[in-house]
Amino acid sequence: MGKVFSLTFSLIQLIALVLFIIISYELVRWAVVSFFKRRFMRSVTAFLRKHQVRFDQYKLTNKLIIKDQLLHNREVNQQILEKAQKEDIPFEEAREQAEEYIDEIVPTFNLLSYYKFGYTIANLLLKFLYEVVIDEQGKKQVKDIPEDALVVYVMNHRSNIDYLLVAYMLMENISVSYAVGEWARVFPLDIIFKSFGAYFIRRNYRDPLYHAVLKNYIQLISENKVTQGIFLEGALSRNGQFRAPKTGLLDYILTTSQGDGSAGSPTKIVFVPVGINYDWILEDQTLIREWKEGKHSMTMRDHLFSFFTILVKSPYLLLVNALRLLTGRMKEHGYVSVKFGRPVPLEHIADRGEFEDAKSYQERRAELKKVGSKLLRRISDVVPITPVSLLSLTLIEHGNGSLSKEACLAHMRSLLQQLEARDADLMMGKEYAALLKLRDRLESERWFRKKELLEFEEDLLKEDEIEKTLQLAVELLVRRKIIRVSRDEIHLISDKRDYLEYYANTIRHFLSREVATPVP
Repeated sequence: MGKVFSLTFSLIQLIALVLFIIISYELVRWAVVSFFKRRFMRSVTAFLRKHQVRFDQYKLTNKLIIKDQLLHNREVNQQILEKAQKEDIPFEEAREQAEEYIDEIVPTFNLLSYYKFGYTIANLLLKFLYEVVIDEQGKKQVKDIPEDALVVYVMNHRSNIDYLLVAYMLMENISVSYAVGEWARVFPLDIIFKSFGAYFIRRNYRDPLYHAVLKNYIQLISENKVTQGIFLEGALSRNGQFRAPKTGLLDYILTTSQGDGSAGSPTKIVFVPVGINYDWILEDQTLIREWKEGKHSMTMRDHLFSFFTILVKSPYLLLVNALRLLTGRMKEHGYVSVKFGRPVPLEHIADRGEFEDAKSYQERRAELKKVGSKLLRRISDVVPITPVSLLSLTLIEHGNGSLSKEACLAHMRSLLQQLEARDADLMMGKEYAALLKLRDRLESERWFRKKELLEFEEDLLKEDEIEKTLQLAVELLVRRKIIRVSRDEIHLISDKRDYLEYYANTIRHFLSREVATPVP
């Protein structure tokens, strides 16, 4: 009996010890997590206040509340009923399908993920891979947009890196919700992107119930003035040129309405054009191959292959750059440049009534394509020039297998003059710092300097700018084995001509236009 009692007592002691350890662990974990969470939240709050970030409170709305709003939406319920009748399934089963769509689409925005984890990841990755040059002056224009307006950034789509770039470049101004293709619906990408506020969309998916859920979610966040970003082309460019605009998301946004003081008055919508350009797109080999094969769209498998190629390649590039940094030979993989256009209200490019009065789907789609084309034109107007794109255009336009340095400089100078006459800008980073400083000094002295002497010094600065641009582009293209240099001659490697065409196409559209005139 005593042995049984002793054994029972020992067992109780063991259970008590285990419970004590578990409770102690949970208490310590709670204390540590709470401490760092409070610390991070204070840091995030300070960041938001310091930069006067235009933050959308609705993004913090609990996902269950949004889910409930969508499930009680009349159009969504109608599509649930029609799906049940059409497929001869119980209403509950069709409703479960709608819930799955909602769970898939609706993000779980997290301040810490966006402003701490997201910013750190984007900052480290981008700055190790590229020199990021952002049009800070243009970005400040967003602060002048009325608080009661829905802001929509419309951008061209060059690389899967664009998603990180968007989060990084706008972090200090606003938090953006943007659409991500279904290729990112794999662990752990889905968790990361959803915590950043991105929502997933299925391309070419025909289920009316799915589109009812997607449409009403986008309209819901639009009515609540959640700032959004749209890659208007809908997919990556294969040849460097612009693709035709996609109008699905645009349609959902333009049909958004909200009472702004009077019932049913339309939401004020302001578009901000954003032009993106790279010296080196990490997946350019895949894109160029698809271009030459005549492939115009990527499957989910292609997207995943492209993205994971970046993931596999990035650690290697990061390691190489880290070693270069330690040895004082840091070399980014060229520029990624971002330029902002002037914000344009919807009323300046379209009459909302034309959409409401459209009698057929074809008429409505035609009006949407007009708006999409106008927005795409605004985006193309602000695509920045990068060193590689300028040299590539020079070699394609004027090179015939080889080009001397003097001839190359002369052609680059001529091309840059034509491009700048059409309001295109060469985005200049830290390598141009000394030249930019001299330019600012000349500008400040303009009022008391002799005109002839000032123009002479400006011409000298422009020559230095062209030479620096050529040097940067040649270094990168030689390193990539796209061109080779012998003495003062630049030689095109014949089987790499497609690469030069691709990067030349990113700015070639400027040459097909008349000299730019101001737009309202």
